[in-house]
Amino acid sequence: MADEINLQFTLDETAASVLAAWRAQPPEPIRDAKFELHDEAVDTLMYERRYQDAVARTMNIVSLGMNRLWGGPTENFFRISVRFDADGDYRTRVTIVGNASEQTRAALGRYAAERGTVLRAGGVPAA
Repeated sequence: MADEINLQFTLDETAASVLAAWRAQPPEPIRDAKFELHDEAVDTLMYERRYQDAVARTMNIVSLGMNRLWGGPTENFFRISVRFDADGDYRTRVTIVGNASEQTRAALGRYAAERGTVLRAGGVPAA
């Protein structure tokens, strides 16, 4: 799909501290895109943003909301999972996989380039 992201970069902090910081307050690209923490695992945070695109909005209007009775789409969502792996004692390898808007993917790419070393930038639009 066109909205997929597969971004990996390193940060010069421990994995536990980076994970705690992202849990407490996600970085600006995630906050600005209105992602919310949806779930978490031992070393992974999952963020989700629900929205209604033009097609879903039109279906709701045309069907007068009746499309919900037969399970029609009423919302769309973007989901990203962020994994924090220790890379030695004082470095963290952050891997972001999922789908997001082009603006969010570009902002995450800039965030990674400004703060660490980008290892993989799949789905990140060129600056």
